[in-house]
Amino acid sequence: MKNRPSFKPLTKYSLTLPSDEFFKQQWYLENLGKNPVTGDSTDLIKGADAKVVEAWEVLGNMGSDQIVLSVWDDGFDIKHPDFAGKITSPKDMFPTPNSSGALEEFLMRINDAHGTMCAGIATAANNGQGVVGVAPNARFMPIRTFSLEDFDLERMFKHAIDNGADVISCSMGLPHRKMKRATFDLIKKFIEKGRGGKGLVFCMASGNEARELEDGEFPTHPNIICVGASTGMDTYPAYSNRSGSLSVVGPGGFGNAKMVTADVGKFVGSDGIEREGGKVEGIYYSRFEGTSASCPLVAGVCALILSANRNLTAKEVKDILESTADKIGGPNEYDQNGHSIKYGFGRVNAANAVRMALGKEVKNSGFSAQTRNFRGNLENKQKRMFRFSVKKKKISIKLDGPEGNTDFDVFVKKGSQPTRRDFDHVSKAEGSNENIIIEGATPGEYFVLVESFKGGGEFSLNVRIEDE
Repeated sequence: MKNRPSFKPLTKYSLTLPSDEFFKQQWYLENLGKNPVTGDSTDLIKGADAKVVEAWEVLGNMGSDQIVLSVWDDGFDIKHPDFAGKITSPKDMFPTPNSSGALEEFLMRINDAHGTMCAGIATAANNGQGVVGVAPNARFMPIRTFSLEDFDLERMFKHAIDNGADVISCSMGLPHRKMKRATFDLIKKFIEKGRGGKGLVFCMASGNEARELEDGEFPTHPNIICVGASTGMDTYPAYSNRSGSLSVVGPGGFGNAKMVTADVGKFVGSDGIEREGGKVEGIYYSRFEGTSASCPLVAGVCALILSANRNLTAKEVKDILESTADKIGGPNEYDQNGHSIKYGFGRVNAANAVRMALGKEVKNSGFSAQTRNFRGNLENKQKRMFRFSVKKKKISIKLDGPEGNTDFDVFVKKGSQPTRRDFDHVSKAEGSNENIIIEGATPGEYFVLVESFKGGGEFSLNVRIEDE
């Protein structure tokens, strides 16, 4: 495969990068601050990603084909071209009869798209078509289920362990479901038993109910990597469940920056009738979001970690994820142990995680960037002022105003409140009055003015402060 010469921002890498059709749109692998196909920068800020492309560069490849990644979900399109040649030991926990009465595994139905989407993010093949997963070389073990009852859990764990699974991704929604003691012990026993006693790496989505998880819910199990979501601006999406047991967050899509992945196409049902599957966009879908997307992304990162060092235990993989995560949001979001109920130990950094697994020096993963988000509503000709302190060198300010016949502008000034005629960002900044970048910012207090020049409505303002 060859690089597409038009994709200039990625020529800094020595690794041959994918030529898959939608790879450029997969901002969660590397966020360049805008969609390089459409030019749209709404809800995207450069660097707010999982550092997956950089991790491939550190590894010198896209992971090992000796790693087996199992996805537990409601159904899979096992004939999807992005899974061709990758599938190993598939299992349908609840096979259904076909037209002849025989049991048929993985019968696709209209509602069975979720597993295909999750698997696409984790491990879609680097095959010059469609999308690329975080760990495209990993083998894929699909396990179709809609139950996590003890009897079914035990059967799934046994199948996964007996057939060599290394990493499990589970994005099944379990709102307010608490584990019985027997369930807790069963999960602990099988996770610790996997990989010849090194332990299965088990990732589970925190859920999308915009609430704080209670102790004892499935994702809070100490042997599980509980995964929440972040946005394409390194901010917190309100839907992502919070928890004191949250390990890390990963890009999960939000607003206009959702995630492109594999999807179920047309299929013929047991009655012989052809139907549309999935989200009816063909065999790829461009608007996936939620912790369901974040979880397989982090599972893919775990597969890259094990590609770097197969001798790591499950606990060591979890420790690497947490200790190399990038702190996003702000220092006041984290407790004295460096943990946040919204962000866990931070947004996953695949490149640093792989570096640590290889025994290499890890780049700074502290508050190299801080984000602040403001929202409001303006009537025609109204203004609103915000202020923040800067101790870094670069400020990126992005204003998203209402659609339609409106014109909102933003102005910034150090030390005092700006006006339309009295501001100092123009000579130092790149961009328009809706997207300002100030290089070489000096420490101090900055004031931002949002003004409605024409029309009114709701707006959002994102301020990102980072080292150059």
